[in-house]
Formats: sequence, C-alpha cells, structure tokens
Amino acid sequence: MRICEYLNKILSGYKNSGSKSFVFILSHSGNYEIPTLPILAKFKMSALAKKSKVGFINQILVFCRKRKNGSIILVDKDIIKKLRQTLTRKDSLYLLVDQKARGKSGSFIRFFGSLASFPIVGVSVAMEQKATVIYFFSRRIIPGLVKVDMQCGLNLHLTRTTDMKNEDLRYQNHRLVESEIFEKHLISEKNIFAAREIAAFAHWTEERIRKYPTQWCWDYAKWSRKVEITNSASPIPESCPEFQNSSLPS
Repeated sequence: MRICEYLNKILSGYKNSGSKSFVFILSHSGNYEIPTLPILAKFKMSALAKKSKVGFINQILVFCRKRKNGSIILVDKDIIKKLRQTLTRKDSLYLLVDQKARGKSGSFIRFFGSLASFPIVGVSVAMEQKATVIYFFSRRIIPGLVKVDMQCGLNLHLTRTTDMKNEDLRYQNHRLVESEIFEKHLISEKNIFAAREIAAFAHWTEERIRKYPTQWCWDYAKWSRKVEITNSASPIPESCPEFQNSSLPS
C-alpha cells in the first residue's frame, strides 16, 4: 500500500482527529528524509530543528524545506506557540525523538536496557491539537532505495471508529508494548499520554534498530544524562540497576 493511502486509512479510523494532521515520530535511521517526499506531496509538513550557532546553516535548513513544500520550526522559547500555530494550520509534524530532551522537559524511558532522556513536549502539543501519531523507521537497501516501516501509534487521546484487529500489523496499535517510564506516577495528566506514546515508540524502534543496527545514524551519548530521583522515599524498582551504582552507563 502506498504511504498516503495508508495515512488516509489511519486518519479515517478516528472520529476525533479533528486537526486532520499527523505527527510522525522517528529516529535517525536510514535516510529518513527521502521517505517523507511522497508525504510532502500531499501533506504540508514541518520538522523541528535545534537552532545552529552558525546562522547560515539555519538559512540552508529553511531553504531546503521550503523547496519541498515543508518548513522548519527552530527550537526556542516560543516553541510551544509555534507548534500550536503549525497544527492549527493543519500542517503535520515530524519529530526526531532519539535525542535528549531540553533541560528537564522530557521523561526517562528504558531504551536498550538503560533509562534515557526522551523529549515529550512536541508529542504532547500535537495530542492537544488532536493530531494522529504515526511511528516511522526508514532503512537503506541500496543507494537510492529506501524502505519504510510505519506503525499507527497508541493514540490514547483519540477514539477509534473502526476495529483494526483484522488489518495488518501496521494498524494494530493494541499490540504495541510500552517501555518502562521512570517515575511514571509523577507525570502530569497533561503529559502522561505523550510519555506513554514515546515509551511505546522506544520499544518499537529498539526492535528495529536491533534488527538493522547499521541503519541507526545517531552517534552521541544518548544515556549521558543522569536520572534524578524526585522523591528520595520512593522505592527503587528492581529493574533499575543503574540506581544501585548511582550513575547511568556512559
């Protein structure tokens, strides 16, 4: 099935996806830019990017996106306002979430056996605007040929209108497994659906990275940020050996 046909079928499966837009959450796998081209032909999309200290690089990013019916949202203090404006225009977003959250805005989620910081703000705002969540993993086969794995997310903020249990696995979000979320009980009601969505994505994308390890292109220290226990009286889960050593693995 073609990408846009798949997306339209997902969109029609929820009665309250009022924005008619998507948020694609993905990792730095394969050539993740190429598979977005057929999506851009039908849906206007914006990507989040950290602002470079070198000004002309930001200009290049903006120029390249506009040529393909897309745009860049540079992360700054007004990022939440920008995200809401983008989704109000019924644009779609794609968010690379295999990087650390800014400051303390993210959640620690188990990834490859250890807790790692994941950003959740972008997904939280997208859910607030009733965007439909799709997972995305691309892999290079040969130069110029890329295959894409796509998966309907948990979408706990939306209500199903159709039963997808007889469809192929890409639609069956009831089969998704959520990775462990550190101090899940302390996450606000506003952000808990986003944290659970990222936890399910973390498990889903880890399975694919294990299967295609050479396709993951992110080379920074994902696990370098230390976990801070909010309440010292809280019990330490047995599944968190890094606490026993007082530090995360490098």
